[in-house]
Amino acid sequence: MAGAGWYPDPLGRAQVRYFDGTQWSQWAADDGTSRLDADAVVTALPDPPDAPPPGLPPPPGTGWTPAQQGVTAARQFRSVKGLATALMWVLIGVAVAAVGSAIALAVRLDAVERFRDTGSFSALQDIRDGDDAVDATSTFLVLFSIAVFVLLIIFLFRAVKNAELWNYEKEKWTPGWAIGGWFIPFANLVIPFLTVRETWRRSNPAAVGGRGGSTSSALLWVWWLLFIGGYIAIQIDPGDDPPTFDQIRVRDGFGIAGCVLLTIASILLIVIVRRLAAWQHQDAEGGG
Repeated sequence: MAGAGWYPDPLGRAQVRYFDGTQWSQWAADDGTSRLDADAVVTALPDPPDAPPPGLPPPPGTGWTPAQQGVTAARQFRSVKGLATALMWVLIGVAVAAVGSAIALAVRLDAVERFRDTGSFSALQDIRDGDDAVDATSTFLVLFSIAVFVLLIIFLFRAVKNAELWNYEKEKWTPGWAIGGWFIPFANLVIPFLTVRETWRRSNPAAVGGRGGSTSSALLWVWWLLFIGGYIAIQIDPGDDPPTFDQIRVRDGFGIAGCVLLTIASILLIVIVRRLAAWQHQDAEGGG
């Protein structure tokens, strides 16, 4: 079996390709400059010759080389564009359902106020119709939220793994945290955000490879605070059974505010995942 090193690219996509001693990698090089060949399919390729040809230049001195990282070199870039697109459409569904819920809550609250003031039968019927509308829109909101939760975990896990390919420093929030961080009570209010923020920093082309530039995470802070605030607001229910008029006003008022916050948070998350996906593909194509 040939040892780890640079060998003529069996795919013909570059001058040489890195073989880690076990399998071919997606790292290729031309004229001494390495890059991550993200579209290369490196399975079922023939083994390289017993020894690499002499005189091959070393990988560029950007701080990360497959030869230095051994096992990491064998990892392959996995596209996150499809997940970003799926998340975009499901998040649009969340935003639409949240707006619908806010409208249904406002209509029901108006009917409650009218019933309180007049006691009319029509207002009472409007309350019942409002209850049905709130239940329907809330159901859609829950279903879309579950879909976002699943897709976001998969997206984040893959994005964290990808970021390891062009970052030579050890990450604090490893791929396992991208999944497990969501399921730890109370800690799940912080860990997922920290994982997203670190992946954002490690994927930003302005920072990868020490090139400098802005790595501001203000957008992430706004998204996370709106997201947490929105889901807390829609859970607030100070009412007895049956609730008083004042308790209904408080409950539905918080519900409307929560739906508005979730709508904005959903739009911001679309921006975040699309930007992360674009950055990671840019890093993969540029070789970090």
